[in-house]
Amino acid sequence: MLPAYKMDTRDYALQTDLKTWRQKILVDLGINDPFFSPALILLDPILMHIIDLSLHSKLSNVASLQDLTDWCYANEYGRNILDLVRKHYPLLTAVQPPQPNMFINMSNVVSLSTASNLLNPSAHSANIPKKPRKVTVCSKCKQSGHNARNHLCPMRAGPSNTNLNQENILPSGATCVNNQ
Repeated sequence: MLPAYKMDTRDYALQTDLKTWRQKILVDLGINDPFFSPALILLDPILMHIIDLSLHSKLSNVASLQDLTDWCYANEYGRNILDLVRKHYPLLTAVQPPQPNMFINMSNVVSLSTASNLLNPSAHSANIPKKPRKVTVCSKCKQSGHNARNHLCPMRAGPSNTNLNQENILPSGATCVNNQ
């Protein structure tokens, strides 16, 4: 199983250390027969899977190594493998939230409402009183509350009563010619 990503220098360094480790274990076991390769201890696909799991911080203990790789020697050599993994991929430690005594000057701390107003300008503008709107005054009749184009203006030039609702009536003396 090859990794689905491009390996970087940390990955290559871990790969080299794992290959060196499995060769050393083979020598320590006294297996010098050329028929047996270092893959007898750790197969290449499992080695690459360990590198992939290390990159994603999935190997937290020997049990996770056994579960995720199904390597037959995980219980025997798992601690050694995890030590090599930690050398290249140290465990991430959780960041502790700041404690109250960590603040030197509490006057520099912004209140939550002030911070939300800074982040949301519309909330900040809601606290500012709005200017009253200028009253509209009609330029024709000089009354307030409407303009010259509004239908409320008594001096508005509207349609004449003679043409009102008469758009479909023929002019006098005209006859309708039907093309049927």
